[in-house]
Amino acid sequence: MRTRGTNVARALKMPLPILAQKLTQRGRALTHRLMTDSASAWRTNGVTVEVHRDLRASAASRFFVHPADRWALVEALQAHEPEAVAATVRAADEVCGHRVPLLGRGPVELAHPIDWHRDPISGLRWELRHHTAIDYLDPGRPSDVRVVWELSRCHQWVTLGQAYWLTGSERYAAEFVAQWESWMAANPAGFGVNWTCAMEAAVRAVNWLWAFFLFLEAPVFDEGRQRRFLAALADHARFILQNLEICPLPGNHFITDGLGLLALGVVLREVRDSRRWLGRGWRIVWGEVTRQVTADGVDYEHAIGYHGDVLHCLLVALSLCRRNGLEPPPAALERVERMLEFTLAYTRPDGTFPAIGDCDDGSLIDLGSRDPRSHRALLAAGAALFGRSDFKAASGALGAANLWWLGLTGLRTYDAIPEKPETVPSRAFPHGGFFVMRGEGRHLVVSGPSTGPAGHLHHDLLSFECWAAGTAYVQDPGTYAYTVSPEWRNRFRSTASHNTVMVDGYEQTRLLDDPNLFPVERDETVLFTLRGWEVHDDLDRFDGEHNGYTRLPEPVVHRRQIWFDKRLGVWTVRDLLTGKGTHTVRGFLHLAPLEVAVASMDPWVIHVGDRDRRLMVVWNQDPELSVAVSDGWLSPRYGVIERAPVVTYERRGVVPIEIRFVLMPVRGGVSPAIEPLLRWAMELS
Repeated sequence: MRTRGTNVARALKMPLPILAQKLTQRGRALTHRLMTDSASAWRTNGVTVEVHRDLRASAASRFFVHPADRWALVEALQAHEPEAVAATVRAADEVCGHRVPLLGRGPVELAHPIDWHRDPISGLRWELRHHTAIDYLDPGRPSDVRVVWELSRCHQWVTLGQAYWLTGSERYAAEFVAQWESWMAANPAGFGVNWTCAMEAAVRAVNWLWAFFLFLEAPVFDEGRQRRFLAALADHARFILQNLEICPLPGNHFITDGLGLLALGVVLREVRDSRRWLGRGWRIVWGEVTRQVTADGVDYEHAIGYHGDVLHCLLVALSLCRRNGLEPPPAALERVERMLEFTLAYTRPDGTFPAIGDCDDGSLIDLGSRDPRSHRALLAAGAALFGRSDFKAASGALGAANLWWLGLTGLRTYDAIPEKPETVPSRAFPHGGFFVMRGEGRHLVVSGPSTGPAGHLHHDLLSFECWAAGTAYVQDPGTYAYTVSPEWRNRFRSTASHNTVMVDGYEQTRLLDDPNLFPVERDETVLFTLRGWEVHDDLDRFDGEHNGYTRLPEPVVHRRQIWFDKRLGVWTVRDLLTGKGTHTVRGFLHLAPLEVAVASMDPWVIHVGDRDRRLMVVWNQDPELSVAVSDGWLSPRYGVIERAPVVTYERRGVVPIEIRFVLMPVRGGVSPAIEPLLRWAMELS
């Protein structure tokens, strides 16, 4: 009841135009629920023989792949990416055996036939009910709806289609048709858990378009089936249009809704209402870019994983529009390029990115060889689309996945960009709330404030991730899962699960007080202040603070300063707590799953890693300071959890309280002298 009351209160605070649209949507959905039964939900007569014929004849250049391009593309893939070709065929063989990778897990064994409403991890099944009667965020149901949705995004059909192009084997086409007909029978339009979110319908529609063109010439995918398939895609478009995820602060869902409409409208031009889909999709995608992406190129949901998802959608939309003679507005293109620049900054030399904010390892399309914790492929696509040599230098190669959708033209463009090493500098993104320090073999990202919705936010103000010489020593523990357990969801969002400071056991903000697992509203009382940011040849400096603890009976402000000495490759962190009263200050360092040893207690010194390569953490001498190592939790992939060490440093006293520590990466068995290091750290101001 509390959640329902909270939702009603939130709705009443919406701007009237948005509330009116939401009420209209609700009315249409209720009408559909009363007037339609699951047996007659699909509109199978919307694509005539003439429409199908015209679409086949004229759609050759509209989508990313078409049978006319098949052999040239296959030849290029075999020449440039032979390992990826072999991996794609192996993955398709797994799909034929009903073993499908789902998010962070490897191949998951599915039933024969596939149960499209069953969570294969928990074993729980969703009933076939109208989508408005399903609460997929029910906290009393220990099942992750995200896993069920992932299966019905139908990435595996694209894998089958790729293998069909690469090998010509009809068994891949037969498996695709069998799975598609099974899905159609089990998921009438608007009924079941796979219709509870417009974004899921949009992602599925994009993957279905891929499957349609990859299997267009397969004998088993005959004209009758193709017409039913296209009619079902039209049903997807109508559903998305009638259930757009509108709210005062829309996020990645709304942009993806728009992309689904844009793609269906531009490709299926002969189908009735396609102009309407295209028009609405265009306005959403290219209008939301300048709204949801900050001036310095950061997705305003403040989650690096979702920044990559949104960027992927926008790059696909850009390429699809240009393929069809449509050029997006210059202001939107400028924001997309700024997004790529932010991606370049946060991408570490090994290609990985910091797991700041939520990340579910999902993707719009999965064309193979995808590392869900790397955005190098986006930089490669950005290099081809914007002609940027710095993006190319950081990407390594165009890659097989990009070759599938950018084609031979994209490959030629990418290859023509000059090959030259590019140094990526330290850079602040103050509008987006991220601060990146970079040097040779060094990378540190500080998390600041968000300006967008709170749905994917964590309590990570002034938290940081530290990477050195190939190892992310200090990490954000990640996301773990969404709906399977509210307790674990909130644990991974909490202040104690980030590399920042708690005061008297309080959370930084009141975000976790909201019973909604994906709250829209931020805690507006918590303010971040950037006191300083400097980048020099030898030394960078970050200086920021937040007032989240001023709500305590005796208020406290947390200020954190970080200096980066590029010559030494060493960071110094200073935590300063000011305000009133006596408080317990507790800081956290969540570490990679490496060996951790306490080398000294006066001063406190901890070694992370082995003798050949490790991180030394050295605190200033303070008899009131205690440091402890314990077991914590790390989620390296969505749905995956493992033990990892966490260091807790603690001091109780009257404010002001100051704590300093040094992060020094070390190679070889010899440790540097501690006293000069601390002397240097204490002199910084």
